[in-house]
Amino acid sequence: MQTLPLLNNKHPHIHIAKFAPQFAVLNHVNTKLFFSHGGAGSAHESLYTGTPMLVLPFGGDQMGNAQKLKSAGVVLTLDKLSLGVNDILNKMSMLLKDKKIKKNLKRLEVSTKINSKRKYKAADLIEYILHSSGLEEYVNDDFLKEWAPVGPRMGFIKANNLDVYYGVMLGIVLIGGITFKLFSYPSNPSSVKLKSKKKHKYYYYYLCFRERDTFNK
Repeated sequence: MQTLPLLNNKHPHIHIAKFAPQFAVLNHVNTKLFFSHGGAGSAHESLYTGTPMLVLPFGGDQMGNAQKLKSAGVVLTLDKLSLGVNDILNKMSMLLKDKKIKKNLKRLEVSTKINSKRKYKAADLIEYILHSSGLEEYVNDDFLKEWAPVGPRMGFIKANNLDVYYGVMLGIVLIGGITFKLFSYPSNPSSVKLKSKKKHKYYYYYLCFRERDTFNK
């Protein structure tokens, strides 16, 4: 396949657009697969619409997103350093045919839609159970932990952002101390030398008077 017809949008099955309403495209009934870099927005929209995703992460948060989605059993990933046509085709076929991936994707689709509504957790859980007929094996202790508030699962310091406040206060103190030092330091270095000379001069007079008194005695 030549690349020039692709770039000029002359291929009958491939179209390159400067902009596309991604969420609307993923919501379309004819959209079967999403080939993405694995950004947070793309991952959320893919889960919300229940669209299988083939992820090719490049950097930033994409690596972590791809790993988490892969662990959840809803995506397959590609390696940019060993990218091959056969690997892409095989994983596309697997995403479209694997029943376990479809089941996991449906489970997370329901969960994503419910959490996006921002209702109370109890009502969300009831709604999840109503929408999850046939997925009873997933409703266990590990599942219920996902619905618990994050505060009790975190330490007191992190839950109350005390580590953040401490870091900010420490930064303010350091900046204040440095600023005070800069402004309290004499702007004229010669004045420091002059004061030093005066001190030596007075000390010299003191020694002279002391020796004279000792001699007189």
